[in-house]
Amino acid sequence: MVDIKEIDSFFENTKSFKKAAYQNADGPFHPRQRRLRLLKLLMPSIAAVLVSLVLIFPHLKNNSPLVEYDLTAPKAGELEKLHVEKTSFSVTDSDGKISSFTADLMEETEPSSKIVKLTNPKGQIALDDEGRFADIKADIGYYNQTENIVKAEQNLVAVYDKDTTIKTNMAEYDFKKATGFGSQKVFASGAWGKLWADGFFYDKNAETLRLNGHSKMVREDSVLTSSIKTTYFKTLNKIVSEGNVVLTREDITINADKLIIFLKNAKDFELNKIEAFGHVVITTAEAVGKGDFGRYLPHQNLLELEQNVVLKKGESLIYGDKVIFDIKTSVGKMVSKSKDNRITGVIRSSTIKETKHEKK
Repeated sequence: MVDIKEIDSFFENTKSFKKAAYQNADGPFHPRQRRLRLLKLLMPSIAAVLVSLVLIFPHLKNNSPLVEYDLTAPKAGELEKLHVEKTSFSVTDSDGKISSFTADLMEETEPSSKIVKLTNPKGQIALDDEGRFADIKADIGYYNQTENIVKAEQNLVAVYDKDTTIKTNMAEYDFKKATGFGSQKVFASGAWGKLWADGFFYDKNAETLRLNGHSKMVREDSVLTSSIKTTYFKTLNKIVSEGNVVLTREDITINADKLIIFLKNAKDFELNKIEAFGHVVITTAEAVGKGDFGRYLPHQNLLELEQNVVLKKGESLIYGDKVIFDIKTSVGKMVSKSKDNRITGVIRSSTIKETKHEKK
């Protein structure tokens, strides 16, 4: 057991407790002595607490929730990292137009990924300056926060201008570039008709829509098919189709390597003029014409063929450099550019009559 008297004598530098007590007029219980005595008793306890804190503090620091979990707020443009149910978000394109989306579930594809997965996404994509939108929905979607790209998969349905419905299993839209594309078969229908294609590419700024691969467009009065691509240029009011192109319109069929359709009215795709290039074959109920270049003027009921022209009518074959054929009257005019004279012929039914010779 510790002798309190010996401790007192050690701190007060006295030989004995009694001697020090008698030397003080106030006796052995002077206030100063009481404070010193209390401090000496508490010091072992204080030291023990300090030692405990020194040992425990590193352990507390290493296991602090602030270190183990990132509780900071998301950065600008960043979505919630944990999955969120019944959510909505908006995306701004290069023109400042806002497209909005909703999803039953939004969750990151992997920890710290900038790509989030969307379950049953629905939304509206701004298309033009006229305030028109495309309403879209799909089973699965992905949003790349860094690239600002939305991708939809499985049973994708898009409705444009409340008239055109597009169906496919894959489509992607880049809000930075204002472009969209699909690599799987697509089907579309509307008041203008129907179309099928192996894929598509859409450029909002250039106002073009390209059907990739084998494509087919069907209207009430015409059918257009191609094996490479068909591109619609909205601002130019024209359609360019390439690769084994076949256009069937009423009683006329045009085959060519490339076909350019000039539209008089883009809203209902009214034809103004058609130009055909490469291995052109024009077939009517009365004749079949071949050439390197062809032209069809529907409002004038005229067909034209140029360069290496061969016209077959019944059992007759006529060779020349240009033929003009009136579909309504079944009357055609053949021109041959030779070193001698040009020969002009008039065709009625299966009879060919030579009318005159003209100098070149």
